Amino acid sequence: MRREDEWEILTVEASKHGVDPFFLGAIRLVENGGPGREMGVLVADADTFELEAEVTAKTVRNRLVEFVGNPLETRTVLGASPYRRIVYAEPWIMWFGRKWAPPGVANDPTNLNAHWTPNCLRIYADVVARGVWP
Repeated sequence: MRREDEWEILTVEASKHGVDPFFLGAIRLVENGGPGREMGVLVADADTFELEAEVTAKTVRNRLVEFVGNPLETRTVLGASPYRRIVYAEPWIMWFGRKWAPPGVANDPTNLNAHWTPNCLRIYADVVARGVWP
């Protein structure tokens, strides 16, 4: 699937569930899975990108509700006319990462999850700063 098509699906699901499409995009880029597992969703009936995006958006929404504290901050987005937007704060992303991709679990024998949160923080900051998803 083309990145443009993925982005369209991610923005639709983000809108339906009230989450940041850039964060969904960051999850997609960090997971970098193949067909049917593009976003790392391990639910048997989420075997298409559309279903994975829906499950991921719902999970992000539910984790935002669970988090104690303020999960948001504002950042400047660069480009032709810089502006500020609300984004997810680093403490929330770190907390989310421990739930989404916990290190040391049985289904991660090479411990790739140990790199999930740092990669997500970097990618999310990059796409937010540029204001575009690759």
